[in-house]
Amino acid sequence: MINQRGLWALLMGMLLLGSGSLVVGSPDEVSVEEQLATRLQRSLDTMYGPNQIVVRVDVLLSAPRYDVNYTRQSRAQVTDRKPSQVNIMPGFPAIKNLSPDTMRQLPFDSVTTYVRPTIQSMTVSLIVNRSFPRSQVGRAQATVRELAGLVNGRDKIVVTYKPFVVPPRPVQKIELERQEDKVNSTANLITLSGVGVMGLFVLLYVLLTLRLTRKVSRLSLSGGGASPVAPPPSVTVSPTIDMAVPQGGGGGGGTGAAQSVKRYFDFVDPHSLPNLIYLLKKENVGPENIGLIVNFLDKSMAATLLAQFDSKTQVAVVASLIEQKMVNRTLLDKLETQIKAALECLSGGDGTVSDLFAHMKGGQKRGLLGMIERGMPDVYRRVRASLLLFEDLKSLDDNALRLLCSEVRIEVLATALSGLGQGDVDRFMDVLPRNARATVTQFLDLRSGSLSPDEIDRAQSEVLVVAERLDRDGRIQLPRSRRVGS
Repeated sequence: MINQRGLWALLMGMLLLGSGSLVVGSPDEVSVEEQLATRLQRSLDTMYGPNQIVVRVDVLLSAPRYDVNYTRQSRAQVTDRKPSQVNIMPGFPAIKNLSPDTMRQLPFDSVTTYVRPTIQSMTVSLIVNRSFPRSQVGRAQATVRELAGLVNGRDKIVVTYKPFVVPPRPVQKIELERQEDKVNSTANLITLSGVGVMGLFVLLYVLLTLRLTRKVSRLSLSGGGASPVAPPPSVTVSPTIDMAVPQGGGGGGGTGAAQSVKRYFDFVDPHSLPNLIYLLKKENVGPENIGLIVNFLDKSMAATLLAQFDSKTQVAVVASLIEQKMVNRTLLDKLETQIKAALECLSGGDGTVSDLFAHMKGGQKRGLLGMIERGMPDVYRRVRASLLLFEDLKSLDDNALRLLCSEVRIEVLATALSGLGQGDVDRFMDVLPRNARATVTQFLDLRSGSLSPDEIDRAQSEVLVVAERLDRDGRIQLPRSRRVGS
């Protein structure tokens, strides 16, 4: 049995043991911790939002102390009348019952300095919301290390993840004050009048639009009752036009209008002109509308377009242009829109295939033509009819072939002939002068085996460019109506 005195002793020991486990920081430590925690918490809330990271700071400071620096011995004043009273200089601690004789030996002047405590270690605890992205935690640690001035090896950051419970926002109660609305109030009358005026304007706009639509529908784009121009579903364009490229660009207005004035059909250029001619013929567009288009095109393109129609249509177009008149803008806009849409929707055609072959190398071109000829003879005939190859030049007459050879540098001609068979080479040799023939023969004997296919293709392309220039100048007549470089 434990007596009462022993029980009290046991309880007191437990209380002392429990109280010894509680560590309360000094006021300086608590102040530093609160300041750092407040600053870090405010910074993290600003950067990453509230309710994401909670900051706790634990700081261990050194004990404060006082340094006393003694300067010199004090000179105390001792009076003869009252030898028991001694005046001690400031800074000397009070000593009772100190005799004047001892005063001359012990007291010293001193300077006492308060030494502030320093940080021995610092631990920053970051309690992170479990739903917070882990990739942002590293950036948050770097921010804390920079703002708190943590020292590597002395301070540390501890990160723990906990689920956060965000308190719901209080629901704001909205009480509506019920008021009686007067039907015949001034605001209602003004609103009703505004709605009535707006409805009247809408009704007038609809009536005028319907009336204008009926007028437009009665007019024919062809000038004689033909249906308006519409984009064809799927067409094949096979133009056979020899056209000079204008020097100044796409097309000038028929009246020489200034740059600030809208120029209709400015999207038509030499490349799209054959497709435009095809559409005008296919849709049976009348002379008046052809005249409108011709009026706004560049004069060289307009002449090329007009030359593709029969003489009766050409006369009617010129007659429609002889008188200067104002054209209905609505009809002109509609005609331009429909023609532009039709041109944009055109796909494929012999011209497209010819342009595609024009950008192929000679070996690739001849290989593809061979496969098409063996597998699809009908397609091969259409493609071949609009395609000009270097070997087609042998069908020129002697004078035309002689003129072409004289316009080409002799080494380029010899390189181009390296890709032909002996029979085709002899055709060119027959029209060459004796000296040129000897030079070409010597070149073929020495270098024909060392030339690459690319060198031969470039030489043949250069010869075809010269041939097309002579054809445009009217000095020779190429065997194909479609001029495409090899």
